[in-house]
Amino acid sequence: MRWEITATPAERAAITQAAYHAGLPIGAAMAQLAEGVRPNQRADWRIGIDALMRCAGLLEEIADAVAAAEDESAGADLAASLDRIGMEIALIARPWLRREKNAS
Repeated sequence: MRWEITATPAERAAITQAAYHAGLPIGAAMAQLAEGVRPNQRADWRIGIDALMRCAGLLEEIADAVAAAEDESAGADLAASLDRIGMEIALIARPWLRREKNAS
């Protein structure tokens, strides 16, 4: 379920920052605060960040390969690399997406 709240830009920034530091989506952090629970950082947050940084590195490698590519056959290899990165990002996001789906 999607809700809208009214917040000043400063409040919005504070909420976003608190959720980020807790390693939670904004909705999950707000729900915990509403229940009187201080948002706890997820144990797997660092693992997710590390995996996303690996993805960023792979994207940089692909960008370099595209810039250096001289023939069209390299396109298929680059597309496969992009698919692999997309799957890794989906795997990283799955726990957060599942938690958000169960919360609604």
